[in-house]
Amino acid sequence: EPNKSEINVSSALIDIKYSGTVSPIALPALLSKFINNYFPVSDSTLQPVNNNPSNFNFEIQLHNHPILSKVLFPELLEFEPGIVKGSFDSQKSELKLSATVKKMVYGSTVIKDFAVDVNSENKALNYKISSTSISNSQISFDNFSLDGTIADNRILANISSTDDKKKKLLIKSQITKNNETYKLALDPKELYLANNQWNIASDNSIEFGKSGLRFHNFFIEHDESKFIIESVHDRFNDDLNIAMQNFNIRDISQIIEKDTALVKGTINGNVLLK
Repeated sequence: EPNKSEINVSSALIDIKYSGTVSPIALPALLSKFINNYFPVSDSTLQPVNNNPSNFNFEIQLHNHPILSKVLFPELLEFEPGIVKGSFDSQKSELKLSATVKKMVYGSTVIKDFAVDVNSENKALNYKISSTSISNSQISFDNFSLDGTIADNRILANISSTDDKKKKLLIKSQITKNNETYKLALDPKELYLANNQWNIASDNSIEFGKSGLRFHNFFIEHDESKFIIESVHDRFNDDLNIAMQNFNIRDISQIIEKDTALVKGTINGNVLLK
């Protein structure tokens, strides 16, 4: 059929079904152009000039074939894959993507109920990456989530890990772009580490891009504990001062360590990177 691509692959390792008006080879450029409607991720001159209506559907099922653990990934001890599926309709400005892995054990790392979900609205692109548990012999993240929206030339990103409804980890951030420079800022009202709210300047930022790197008013503090990263003269590609004042290691170890008794102590000092 003219202007239509179809792929059907069935094997012991992977099954693939694809149908759409776009060749799979053209998908990266098409999706980049679509995301640019919400946030300028790429140069518009690199986008395809074809503005005809586009749509596609796909489904991928990966099987737990012995070649995965015995040849490609020798440390893969357990793998329970789910289905990866998605669809796109340019006329409706609709993009959907979902993927799941029920359980994966790689070496000493165990990941349970891993999921990716992406869906678009007229004015926003929503995303979420989550797992009920990520752990190994030393660290443990429960109910881990990275989620947010892409809209109005901004990326909102939230990172969290909860434990019995406590805010073991919560960081909310925003990324904007001005010409060739990206700017990351943390929300001062929503910064929790080890169930404690930490303070940060309202005008904190990390800027990076072609101009280089700059840290502005980027410090976090709780009680007497303080961690600082700053560009010494507040300019791009400046010397970086990294300082810790009465910084209790336990404040951080409680976020990831299974046994916080293993890591104790207070750090004072600074390092100047030129």
